[in-house]
Amino acid sequence: MKCKNCEHPLNKSDNFCPNCGAKNVTQRTSLKSLISEFSSRVFAWDNRYFRTFKGLIVHPEKIFTSYIEGTRKKFTSPISFLAICAAFGALCFNIMADEYMVLMENQTHAFNEMLLESVTKDSNVAENLKAEQLETQKNSMLFTIKNYYLISFIGLPFYALLSFLVYFRPYNYGEHLVFNCYAQGLNIIMSVILMFASLIISPSFFSISFLIMMAYYIYAFSRLYKHGFLPILLRFLWFIFVFIVVAFVFLFICAVIGIAIAFINK
Repeated sequence: MKCKNCEHPLNKSDNFCPNCGAKNVTQRTSLKSLISEFSSRVFAWDNRYFRTFKGLIVHPEKIFTSYIEGTRKKFTSPISFLAICAAFGALCFNIMADEYMVLMENQTHAFNEMLLESVTKDSNVAENLKAEQLETQKNSMLFTIKNYYLISFIGLPFYALLSFLVYFRPYNYGEHLVFNCYAQGLNIIMSVILMFASLIISPSFFSISFLIMMAYYIYAFSRLYKHGFLPILLRFLWFIFVFIVVAFVFLFICAVIGIAIAFINK
């Protein structure tokens, strides 16, 4: 008999092909075999995805370095890991879109009021601005929800640039892209968990999602670079500064593009 994948000669006793590693399937496909294979691949804690997920929480530095040092089969690849997490996040946020919108509106309410007070004291003008601002935010959130999967990848170069500027040597930008695929994938899962916790326990849980994201970055990279307390604190302050600068530049570019598009349309 031969391997059905690479046609390498096999013995009947061979469970796997010695040439390509594929499983030697000799039985007919049945409902029982399908359920067994699905459960072993998806729900088993020892499969590559869950092994990667667990490793990112316990020993993130091992996951980061394993891929760039050439270990490619022990853990899920960075792109695949982010893709799986982004798909799960997109599914959850789209199913819970209405609840998510309410959460975000509650989180931005105080900021909106403060911003409007600084712009005008006229109540009528403030109400009109508030209505326009809420509509803009609503459309922005709906766009984010509908395009969550794509946005997860679009934001990746930004996060990689951020970590590269904060933790640059000895890793290059490409290696920081790898790190951020893993980190962003885990942060997406954390965001989903916090969203459900906010709906069940308290809306305030969702407001700390950004802080948790920053805390995980500090934790993961401090383990990767083996930093002590003082270097961690200094990197954290530098992280905040770089984030604000990069975010400002990004928003400025978006504003310029928006003005240019509006001018062209006129």
